[in-house]
Amino acid sequence: MSYTYDVLNQLTRHLISEQIDFEISDLYEMNFKSDMTADEYEREGFANIDLPIPSDVRGEHRKIENADCLIFLYPVWWGDCPSKLKGWFDRVYSVGYAYGHAKNFPKMKILK
Repeated sequence: MSYTYDVLNQLTRHLISEQIDFEISDLYEMNFKSDMTADEYEREGFANIDLPIPSDVRGEHRKIENADCLIFLYPVWWGDCPSKLKGWFDRVYSVGYAYGHAKNFPKMKILK
């Protein structure tokens, strides 16, 4: 097992012992697609919020909205996060949600 996995196990045990509700998005277990589709690229590149948001991305939006805190746990690859997580950031922090809001579109919850 990896050091990151050990940290996750310790964190999980602590959250359970403190009776804190939590949800884990294991991007590899979820087989989360890190590459944008052509429609997603057009949506982001041209701020075309009329194009639909994929269901897997909407699912991650719901998790953010239900959270009081986000923890990103990952190994550092050459000073950055793994490409799977970079793809998550690119797809989930999307136009119309994380920025470029429209009145009729849900706005990303800002955690403080």
